Amino acid sequence: MFKKNKNVYVIAEAGINHNGSKKLALKLVDKAVEVGADAIKFQTFKTDLLVTEHAKTAKYQKVDSRKNQNQYEMLKKLELTYDDFFDIKEYCDYKKINFLSTAFDFESLCFLTEKLKLDILKIPSGDLTNAPLLLQHALRAEKLLVSTGMSNLEEIKVALGIIAFGLLKNNEKPSIRKFKDAFESNIGKKILQEKVVIL
Repeated sequence: MFKKNKNVYVIAEAGINHNGSKKLALKLVDKAVEVGADAIKFQTFKTDLLVTEHAKTAKYQKVDSRKNQNQYEMLKKLELTYDDFFDIKEYCDYKKINFLSTAFDFESLCFLTEKLKLDILKIPSGDLTNAPLLLQHALRAEKLLVSTGMSNLEEIKVALGIIAFGLLKNNEKPSIRKFKDAFESNIGKKILQEKVVIL
């Protein structure tokens, strides 16, 4: 996956568009295969690890949801179980399309890497400044897709320093200085070029 060639690698973004239904998630896989996508990407998270039960929805989330629904309730309805993901991954293998997912919490990251054995991980733009989660991604991944969203150049550089440090797996104690050194080193630049795709 992601070998240097002239072909565009197409990832179908399933995200949470399955609405919490494994059956619909499998239909999304079928559609991704039908249109010739190389991979399909989902989102893996545990609502209890992301928001409190009283977190309000953002303005843009209120447009498509019920007025009295808070963020916890909204996300809980969109959450698939780990067993669901085993089935979806197995179905993707059967349909010969690569399965990808974005982990939004540490437990889900461990599930994707240790149980589903994913070696390519996608970091969401909202977590680009989440240093602990970035580092754990880099320590566990073979390759990373990094969304930058609304980040500025300095935030991207800092994130790439954390990622370079993690990918180098040098067993040193993490620090801002070590992150910067990893980003600026020749070996750090080389490993970023080989293992990171910036979106």
